[in-house]
Amino acid sequence: VSAEAIRIAVNEATSQRVIARITGEALEEAGFALEYVEVAATTQYSMIASGDLHVQPDATDTTYTADYQSALATGKIVDLGQRATERGDSRSRKIMWTGVNGKWPGAAKLLRNMSLSSEDQTAMAMAIDGEGRDIDEVVEEWMSANSKRWKLWTAASTNWMKQ
Repeated sequence: VSAEAIRIAVNEATSQRVIARITGEALEEAGFALEYVEVAATTQYSMIASGDLHVQPDATDTTYTADYQSALATGKIVDLGQRATERGDSRSRKIMWTGVNGKWPGAAKLLRNMSLSSEDQTAMAMAIDGEGRDIDEVVEEWMSANSKRWKLWTAASTNWMKQ
């Protein structure tokens, strides 16, 4: 397992930033080092394919571009499919560099097991954009109120060798 930081894509949309931060918090709780990287949605896929970025936890259908198709064709990115939600109503997808499986197999397992309801994501984005609250405060509140949920994700990351 690598001690190198897992680099998470951060785009300009508040809802994506929330998912990136929740993902990062869960990865940190599981013991992984991480780095948030501000990146344009149109170039993130080639950066993931090259290994400059490692994960985009919330790619919406509107960001699927020729860059995505080109990166997917290289075989160096994995589309983990629709980001699971409690109601299964998300149009968001998780995209991961294939190298994550070898460098951080536990992190790959955590990413595959993550779920966040659209309602939670929307409520956090509204608290930030609509109420002017700080993203750190909003994410911390969600993590505190939902520890049972995200601890299941981190447990999956630490038990990856047993499965």
